[in-house]
Formats: sequence, C-alpha cells, structure tokens
Amino acid sequence: MKHWLKYTAAAMIAVGSVNAAQASDKSDYEAGAKAVVASLVGGETSDIDGLIAKLDAVTAHGVALAKATAEKHQDGKTLLDFLVANIDKVKAASLESMEADWHHGGAFKSAGIDHDSFDHYGPVIGAKDAVIHPITAAVALKAYKEDNNEEHLEQAQEELEEILGQLKYVDVE
Repeated sequence: MKHWLKYTAAAMIAVGSVNAAQASDKSDYEAGAKAVVASLVGGETSDIDGLIAKLDAVTAHGVALAKATAEKHQDGKTLLDFLVANIDKVKAASLESMEADWHHGGAFKSAGIDHDSFDHYGPVIGAKDAVIHPITAAVALKAYKEDNNEEHLEQAQEELEEILGQLKYVDVE
C-alpha cells in the first residue's frame, strides 16, 4: 500500500509539473507576442532582428503548445504533428504561400489531412495558429527589413493581435 501511494504521489507531481510547464509556455507566449506588438505599435522598429528573435522564442512556445494540444486532443494529433514536423518549411514560406498553405490549410490538404474539419475557434486550430501566426509575423518583418514597406509592419502586428485573441482556445491544461 505504501508503494502504491508513493508512486501515485510521484505521478501526480509529474503531471502537475507538465501542466505547469504548459501554462508557462502559454503565459510566456502571450508575454512575448504582446512585447512585439507593443514595439510595433510604439514605432520601435530600429531592431527588426531583435523583434524576429523574440518571435522565434514565441514560436518555440507555440510549438510546445501544439505538441501538448496534440497529446490532449488526439483528433488533432495528425494535423499538429504534421505542422511540427514541417516547421522548417513553414519558416521558409513566402507571405503569399504562407496564407494559402498554412493559414488556410493547403499544405495539410496536400498531405491528406482534413484541416477544414476542425473548428476555427477550437483547441487544434488555436494551437496550429499559435505556431503559424508568429512565423508569419517574422516573415513579414523580414520582408520589411528588405523593402521598408510599412504594410509589412502592419501585417506583423495584425498577425500577433489575431493570435492573442485566439490564444484562449488553446487548451493544454
């Protein structure tokens, strides 16, 4: 009996640690995205590389959230695992292909994954968007760095504001 209690307590602590880490990823994600938005709103764009680095950190938290969501919501595991496995392709996408392939699901459809079967305001698409939106914002900032087109700054800000509004649908706890 003592051993059972000991192992049960250890398992509960481990699960609590995982939940705490996932909650931390979500709060760190939100803080990082808000910091970049604040810089963009405040016109602090002299260090685009620094903003991109912050977005890389936000994306890493998004990947952790996607992995956790895939475990909790098994119906979305194939979609989220595909996304994580193809993260380098996502990061290399142009703004144009990013929209069609990753936001609207073209890459998933090409892989035989029914992206449209998931609720846009549900945990699976929320987790997918938690990865896609900061990457899209980073791609937009890279484009701004090359052409100084203010529309790219606006797009980066819009991408982050959109996911900050949707982050509440990411269910990992």
